[in-house]
Amino acid sequence: ATLQLVAGMSHFRILEMLEADPPWRDAMLHEGLEIKDGVMLIPDRPGLGVTLNLDVIAQHPYEPRDLNFLSKESVLSRPVYEEGK
Repeated sequence: ATLQLVAGMSHFRILEMLEADPPWRDAMLHEGLEIKDGVMLIPDRPGLGVTLNLDVIAQHPYEPRDLNFLSKESVLSRPVYEEGK
């Protein structure tokens, strides 16, 4: 949805993506998002340009997370770079 939104903004230049997404995230779409030469191509199919795979989504129900960035479990306390990767 963000990709479709920013596609219409003439002053928009960079859209960040999470590198640490769960491994099943790509399977949530019947067709993947395409990146060519470092640029994410904007789908031209109807709607947001993707079709959700509801079977995969059902296997990963929503789990609420505490997003308190000051807690010990915060995403900010995790290493950004893991040695050896």
